[in-house]
Amino acid sequence: MIGSKRRSRSATNVWPGYVDALSALLMLVIFMLLVYVVSQLYLSQTLSDRNTELARLNQRLNEISQLLGLEQSKTEALEQQMAAVQDDYSDSLSRNEDLQARLDASRNQLMQQSADAEARAARLASMNEELEEQDQLSASQQAMILRLSNQIASLQAQLRQITAA
Repeated sequence: MIGSKRRSRSATNVWPGYVDALSALLMLVIFMLLVYVVSQLYLSQTLSDRNTELARLNQRLNEISQLLGLEQSKTEALEQQMAAVQDDYSDSLSRNEDLQARLDASRNQLMQQSADAEARAARLASMNEELEEQDQLSASQQAMILRLSNQIASLQAQLRQITAA
């Protein structure tokens, strides 16, 4: 009890208030530090996720750029191939027109030769007919000559008889 009397005699003790204030301040600092650390972790995770997503999107963009480059080169190759095919087509059209013109010329020449051959055949037929007519005429003339010769021979025989008498 002696200690209790001393306490009552002395002035108020302020240390417990300081300890309470310092402990409250320490808890507040620890709480603020905790909030800062949690928010820092959250923000770093968010930034890390964004960086990862950005890197993935950049990689995808590079892949798409490469694919676009490949497609452009394929497009250029196809355009060159199409130009070559068009050139071949125009060449074949010009060759076709040339061949068509040659065919028409050959057809016209053949038609002219056919007409000439028909005309020659007709002329040959008419010549054959004339020759046959001449042969017939010649045969009839020969027959007439033969008759006339016979008549001349009979007239000469009569003339001889008359001169002999």
